[in-house]
Amino acid sequence: MTERYFDKFPTITYANNLVVNITERAVVTNDAFKNPYLFYPYDIEQGERPDLIADRYYNDQYMSWILYLGNKITDPYYDWYLTEEDFNNFLMAKYNTEVYVLQDKIQFYRNNWYENEGQISVEDYDALANTQHRYWEPVYTTSQIPDGYARVKQDWTINTNSVRQYTANNSDFSVLINNEIVDIHFDSEHSGKGQVVVANSSSVTLQHISGTSLANSTVVISGSSYLQGRESNTALAFGTAIDIADNIAIDEVIYWSPVSIYDFEREQNEQKRTINVLDTNYSMQISNQLTKLLNQ
Repeated sequence: MTERYFDKFPTITYANNLVVNITERAVVTNDAFKNPYLFYPYDIEQGERPDLIADRYYNDQYMSWILYLGNKITDPYYDWYLTEEDFNNFLMAKYNTEVYVLQDKIQFYRNNWYENEGQISVEDYDALANTQHRYWEPVYTTSQIPDGYARVKQDWTINTNSVRQYTANNSDFSVLINNEIVDIHFDSEHSGKGQVVVANSSSVTLQHISGTSLANSTVVISGSSYLQGRESNTALAFGTAIDIADNIAIDEVIYWSPVSIYDFEREQNEQKRTINVLDTNYSMQISNQLTKLLNQ
């Protein structure tokens, strides 16, 4: 007999019709869901649907709802592992832009230990600035004496590296789009870029800064200095550049790497690829409990 999820819901009379009361809610607290030894890890293949997995494990395609409950999936579409095509369509709908743009936009910065898994000597560690020591941990010999140091494998994150504000008397920065990438042009030799945090008629604040973003002894702001919005496709002259915040010290920049919006979303999707499949011996137990809860 097929185990359809909504067949377990009670019926009510609505507008003189007998209908399934889908507003009912129940929480299955069965010990089976709390016991990790009753689950099997399973990696979803591209395009593999929940009903196909349910049919393979439970010989009943309609028992896909057990996969949802066992993995705390509330949205059967977007909480499920998306195919490449569906993933890209999801991104374009969510951010209202093309995928290649999201590959350039930064979400946050992360401790980049995975880019350098090598080891440095004790002497090299001692030569580092004290502020850099937290990025390294000792590698001990069998005698518990440090033989060297390796990067701390912690996925620390920080919202942004730097924040800058640009102002002008004759430019209306409000035309810039929230979170769009803006190129900063001081002259033909000095430029940088950032992403819009907030923009109004007289100023714009940028974060996720790279390249040249402030005037210094060799870089000056002239009448030809301007900001170029990549999505708004607007060039705006600026007269001042103000340092608002530097969240990563200069001598620690090498320990942090930007994570793009695209890579962040892809990581989130990949985490959904591995699911837990409940042992078939307990599937009917869960099914019967849900029926009892919804009809008591």
